[in-house]
Amino acid sequence: MSDLLPASIVGRRKSPYPSIQDPAYGQALHEQLDKLVADGTSPVLELLDAHRVYALLDSLIGAVSLATQRRNAELVLTLHDWITQTGARLDLST
Repeated sequence: MSDLLPASIVGRRKSPYPSIQDPAYGQALHEQLDKLVADGTSPVLELLDAHRVYALLDSLIGAVSLATQRRNAELVLTLHDWITQTGARLDLST
């Protein structure tokens, strides 16, 4: 393997998860999450703490956001998509 790759590649620190470095990605997540919150009709909002959602929105603005913050936003958006596309119903009355 060392014959195929430069030493800088072979010896670099590895990351278990791919991470998007483009600040535009964090901005796009912010815009999608902000739109979802502003609309206020998503069933996923019943599962979330509003203060934490706003803190997450704030953390996605500006410089490259942390991978954890991006994953949290992706999770909310994916859960919203899953609930709305499958027609799943949430019963939080108990």
